[in-house]
Amino acid sequence: MANLVSVQRAVRSALRVSPRLYAALSTAKFRAERTARRVKLWFSPKREAHSSATPRAVDDKDTLIIEIGYGGLGDSLLHSHLPRIAKETGKYRAVFLSNLIPFRRAVHRRFVWEMNPYVDGFTDRPGLSFQELLIKKGISPTRFSIREGMNILDEIMLAYGLDDGLRCHEPEMYYKPRPLLDYSNKILYDPNWVSPLNDTVGAARLEEYFRANEIRVDMQFAPRGNSNPLKSCTRLIHDQSFEEFCDILHSCGDIYCFATGTAALAAALGKRAHVFYHSGIKADFLFSTRHEYISLDAREDAGAT
Repeated sequence: MANLVSVQRAVRSALRVSPRLYAALSTAKFRAERTARRVKLWFSPKREAHSSATPRAVDDKDTLIIEIGYGGLGDSLLHSHLPRIAKETGKYRAVFLSNLIPFRRAVHRRFVWEMNPYVDGFTDRPGLSFQELLIKKGISPTRFSIREGMNILDEIMLAYGLDDGLRCHEPEMYYKPRPLLDYSNKILYDPNWVSPLNDTVGAARLEEYFRANEIRVDMQFAPRGNSNPLKSCTRLIHDQSFEEFCDILHSCGDIYCFATGTAALAAALGKRAHVFYHSGIKADFLFSTRHEYISLDAREDAGAT
């Protein structure tokens, strides 16, 4: 066991001092994962239905194909501004999404991309990935640092060779939420997350925060999988669809959540959220100027107002 640990440390040390070695190994890993997705896509019975692009369209040098290496809602939303900027700046005439994106849920593809008026369709061709663009520069995506005055959406934009001259971009979504009067002026809490990084803070710490700040949570979303529900709140929201979830976020008075897809979605809907985070969450993902970011490591918050 000790020998294995020593080998792992030696490998990590070698990667730190050798950007070329890191780039080579990371590129190989990325391409292996992409190849696996291509094989899966090729044998998918829905393959034809997935693609709405003609080979001629995607061969055009004025066409951008976006590929995202991860399939979460937040991953898509971090790239959601690219189609609009690609066309408004005149850099590309057409924008497609690669079917190699491993969408975690089909509804995210529909709401973020199929409803986007700047997206021309989908293609089975591979595209440009932010992670791959970094790797080609010898930059580790896991140790990537955001430059001063920018957020991660700006960095993704620039990596794709786009620049509209603006900074601190927000995610974009073109669904128009419906107002739901039952949630107006209500304080809501979403206890759910996907990333395991959010499981280091116990429910007691959250209860302490709300109690110390005299915040009464009116309702919380029903726990699903990874979650940290409040014992002090007994009214549960059982939303029946992603559409309803968007409508509830749009309609409520305040939403408290973790640094996960809900926070990115709220930003895309133009909704201010109060987002819990801790030292294990990279600052890259605390990107929205709309939100208040609340550190659970200390009494102070890192809120952006």
